[in-house]
Amino acid sequence: MDGVSDIDGFFDRLSADPASDDLREVFADWLREQDREDEADWVRMEAAHARSALDVDARKRFVELDKAVDPAFRARVARLRVEPCIRQLQAEVFEYACPERWEDMQATKDPLLRTCSVCDKAVHFVSTVAEARQHANLGHCVAISPAEPRLPGDLVAGPPPVPVGPPQLQHRPLAGAPMRPPPEVEVRPDPPPLAGKPAPPPSPVSWWKRLIGWD
Repeated sequence: MDGVSDIDGFFDRLSADPASDDLREVFADWLREQDREDEADWVRMEAAHARSALDVDARKRFVELDKAVDPAFRARVARLRVEPCIRQLQAEVFEYACPERWEDMQATKDPLLRTCSVCDKAVHFVSTVAEARQHANLGHCVAISPAEPRLPGDLVAGPPPVPVGPPQLQHRPLAGAPMRPPPEVEVRPDPPPLAGKPAPPPSPVSWWKRLIGWD
């Protein structure tokens, strides 16, 4: 690319035009020419990730590369949303979505820190959800590397969600483990029949109780 002869030149171009996939493709080619193949592959996979174009195998490779490529490099290339405030989520107030994105924020001397122009707070680039929790618990804003596998609500500390579904799926024992009944629940008896009317038939046994032998 004309006028670009070193990596800082590419970083400057990406900062000025973060949405350009063509620029990222040229940058990846240049990195490969410099024998920086992991970084070249990460740049290409980041672009594919932004288009939701990674299959399962490519996604696994992206996660592997995320561990191999320096965080300072990834922070200068990645396109990310900023995570909502953990303290607000735990207090069940509301989830505030930052209107700015990582790639649009003001860079600082530290490649892992940028400044939000909306709230004037520092935003930290992190590689994992565990790091994000540590920062968020200190009141820091965070952006998480795009290759990190995510789950809904994974930044909120606390016990795992309670499983839902038929009881036999919730209480199926592991191989070799004894069968344990589900938690006790209050069973209210049927009301007595009204005078002059026959008693109703007994309540049928649930299908899932018959399936696993509970009478």
